[in-house]
Amino acid sequence: MLKTQNLAVGYKYGRRPPRVVARDIDVSLHRGEFVCLLGPNGAGKSTLIRTLVGMQPPLDGHVYLMGRDIADMSATEVAQVISVVLTDRIGVGIMAVRDLVGLGRYPHTDWIGRFTEEDEWVVSWAIRAARAEDLTYRNVAELSDGERQKVMIARALAQQPDLMILDEPTAFLDLPRRAEIMALLQDLAHSTGKAILLSTHDLDLALRCADRIYLLPFEGALQTGAPEDLILNGAFEDVFQSDGVHFDADTGAFKLNAQRGHAPVAVSGEGRREYWTIRALERAGFQVGDAGAEWRVDIREGDAWCVERGGVVREYDSIADLIAGLRG
Repeated sequence: MLKTQNLAVGYKYGRRPPRVVARDIDVSLHRGEFVCLLGPNGAGKSTLIRTLVGMQPPLDGHVYLMGRDIADMSATEVAQVISVVLTDRIGVGIMAVRDLVGLGRYPHTDWIGRFTEEDEWVVSWAIRAARAEDLTYRNVAELSDGERQKVMIARALAQQPDLMILDEPTAFLDLPRRAEIMALLQDLAHSTGKAILLSTHDLDLALRCADRIYLLPFEGALQTGAPEDLILNGAFEDVFQSDGVHFDADTGAFKLNAQRGHAPVAVSGEGRREYWTIRALERAGFQVGDAGAEWRVDIREGDAWCVERGGVVREYDSIADLIAGLRG
């Protein structure tokens, strides 16, 4: 459906040498796939997105859409295959949601934009598919960020594309709305057979939802694979290296590096209380593990944390008190 060959993306500045953001990109996107593009800030995710949809010419190589070089396709031909949702907030003035979604039909209408019964049906379907029926006759200017994003997805669906590409669609949403949008897009890819590619900084949701990951580092080749494969081969640890945090391949999450001066802590307990105790200690900068542990924390029934060090045992009633005691 979409394929790149020896693709290099970046910017040209007149007679000066071009600035290459990423090169040697060879990827493909297939029907029914939900793919997330991840990478650190400045790696070139938005530049790659704009190049894939034909908004920016490649510095080298090719983007093929349905077997054709996108450079040889007209804007209308591209719009009949790809729909795009960008991060930028679009000013639409006073417009009802249904009218905004209807704008997605214009690649398929005649030169004056007349709607047929089929066009009206597609608009209604797109609103239902985006789970935005209750917003149909609302003014777009009155919508929350989460509601507005659903409407923009509905507009993209109204184009009846084979491929949807979204640039950070969850950027301004709170956590529940981010999870809702990611679940919606995953379901649309699997239920409609559309290929969906989105860029995001939400690593946790991408690892949980994506069929495949495109992982774009600052330098080096873009890597692609199942989320679990990229964790197991160390790709995530390499791409997201940082002085203050590290990617933990055991949990699939970022962790703060242990602070110097804190003695190692061993924790024993069960279930949820043990998990959140370890999380809190790591957040506070302690290294948790049995090796070389000077402190031993025993989580007991009845909300009690017993700490033993050098034969002396102290008891705390909360995690906050436990951390304060270890620091003191």
